[in-house]
Amino acid sequence: MLLLSGTAAGATAASGSASASTARNTTSATVKIASYNTQFGRSPDAVVREVRRLGAEGADIIALQEMGSPKRRQAVRDRLVNCGSCVWDAFMTNLREQNATPILYRSSQFRLLATGAEKVSNRTFVGGAGAGPSTLKAKYVVWVHLRHLASGQHLYVLNNHAVASVQGPGGGRNKRAPKRLALYRDHMHGLTSLIEELPSASAVFVTGDFNVNYRRDAIVRDSMFPFHNLSQVDVAASYRSLGQPKVGTHGSGDRLIDYVHHRRQVDVTPRSQSILRGYGSDHRPVMVGYGLEGQGRRKR
Repeated sequence: MLLLSGTAAGATAASGSASASTARNTTSATVKIASYNTQFGRSPDAVVREVRRLGAEGADIIALQEMGSPKRRQAVRDRLVNCGSCVWDAFMTNLREQNATPILYRSSQFRLLATGAEKVSNRTFVGGAGAGPSTLKAKYVVWVHLRHLASGQHLYVLNNHAVASVQGPGGGRNKRAPKRLALYRDHMHGLTSLIEELPSASAVFVTGDFNVNYRRDAIVRDSMFPFHNLSQVDVAASYRSLGQPKVGTHGSGDRLIDYVHHRRQVDVTPRSQSILRGYGSDHRPVMVGYGLEGQGRRKR
């Protein structure tokens, strides 16, 4: 397993004006986590504007996908993270093959303890059929380890962008895309292996664009896809806990392919869920609120 710290070559952590107390505190609190595929090719100004809007709508942690453009990442750093009035800190990897998936978090609420990136699939030629280029770049799960200052809870937030065009019309695997399916299998194996290595006393949240519609996956439960694989490590989507909203997260239909999951624990409680409208991407952000109670303990 490849775990890259924030000080390792190829990975940088951007810091705002955070100050953190190391005192232990068990006050209960609610944390809102948003996942948003910004859509490749949109302007840096649009991305900055929409990340600000996510903050205004209450997000405390924001996981972004399709942020491969250096100009877009730099705009987020300059205008949202590294300015004197900025309220965000961020972790953004600079790995050469990276499908960039930054994670932002509020400086006043969290202390950054560690960062990393787990490579879960290799650069692979998949052909012209399906979404994206014919050669897909390597995929990574990017993660941060945070301490929530109000509750004392330790949190791991994992951000993903999985391979597209893997799900068939009925909800099972698209058997016409064997190379894509092999990459998806590798991604799920790498993700679940990483989750298993995380401390059992810490809260774990898994975000991202998984390119599999939860509505069908929850019924079919194909062994290749998120519902089955993440259930094996006691991780559940917000849709399982809080219900399936009528509006989807992608396109004009009701597909739910963008997720916020949590490892089920007695002191992490899903409380609210919203699919946010009016954003310029072909995806809509999903934002989920969780109640935290002191130090994490795995559910018996």
